[in-house]
This record gives sequence, C-alpha cells and structure tokens, in this order.
Amino acid sequence: MSHKDRVDVCVTIDIEPKGKRPPQTVEITRGGKKHLVRGVKDQMSRNYEMQLAASFAMELPEFDTLEGPVMLHILAVHKRPKTLSKKVRHHMAYLGLSVKSDRLVWRPSKPDIDNIRKSVQDALKAHWGDDSQVVLGTSIKAYGREGDRSYIMIRLTDRLPSPEVAAHMAGLPVLERMNEPVDQVELPMETA
Repeated sequence: MSHKDRVDVCVTIDIEPKGKRPPQTVEITRGGKKHLVRGVKDQMSRNYEMQLAASFAMELPEFDTLEGPVMLHILAVHKRPKTLSKKVRHHMAYLGLSVKSDRLVWRPSKPDIDNIRKSVQDALKAHWGDDSQVVLGTSIKAYGREGDRSYIMIRLTDRLPSPEVAAHMAGLPVLERMNEPVDQVELPMETA
C-alpha cells in the first residue's frame, strides 16, 4: 500500500452502544441424554454486531480490507437520562459544568467500555484480517448532550505514529526509559 493510499475514516452510526455479552452455556439433548455446550455465542450480541456491521457498510460501501497495524477510536454516546447520578453530577461540578451543560459527560456505568469495544471490533472484523491488527486506539463512553440520541462514532485508520510516540502521547514515559531527550523526538503523526 503506498503512502497516498492510506485510510483514515470517521463514521457516526445511530445505534445504542452495547457491550459484548459473554459466551453462554446451553443445554442440548442428543439421543435422550442432556449435554452442556459451553462457549455458545450469545444471539443478542451476534444480532447487534450484524446490525452495527451493516450500518458501517452502508456509510462506507467502498471500504476495503485494511492490512497491517490499525488504529481504532470509539466514542460511545448514550442518551442522557432525565436525572444524572450523584457521582456524575459531582464530577460535572468538579469540571465547573452545570447539570444542564450542553457538553458530553462521562458515563461511569454498565456496559463496560471494554465490552463495547469488543462488540465494535467484532462487528468490523470484515475490514481487517484479524483483531490483533488493532494496535492503538481510545474508547470513550459518555452521556450525550441534552436531546441527543445514542450513537457510536468510529474512527478507523492505518495512519499511526511510532509506538514510542503513541506511548508518549498517552503520558507513558517510554522515551525517558530509552534515555532519549523527549524534545528531540518527532511527535506529530504521519500526514497525508
């Protein structure tokens, strides 16, 4: 893939963010005997992932399979409830925001962000060869602005910084461990 063929797409899908449910144990009967089958993928998770994949494909019908390392950013926005929990209101006050603020606010409740990420990755697996290609990314879970519907915003790109730069951007002191002065390392990501 040449430098100018790099991919960097951002898609917003109007869908309630849901977490991947764990595999189920199902009881089946064969030859008059009952057997437990473990590791059966939950049908609700499967249906949700198919819906998410179809929505992504409708937004980007020409999107091809990515090769090599991939960066995946996910913003999972849930509809804001009529009343926010005490811990959310407390955090908003800490940030200097009023409860009626027209800003996204953190959603520290179920589903877990890692399970939302698993659902998105499994839904989009047709666009890369293997989940192991996703080497970098952020996942954000928030309540939407007043009146917003739920949605998931996905940014998928093969334009990545070096691992050292990514670690530095995340506040991890890997460059200092390498005894390299931080100010002598080029920090911006690749540009088109």
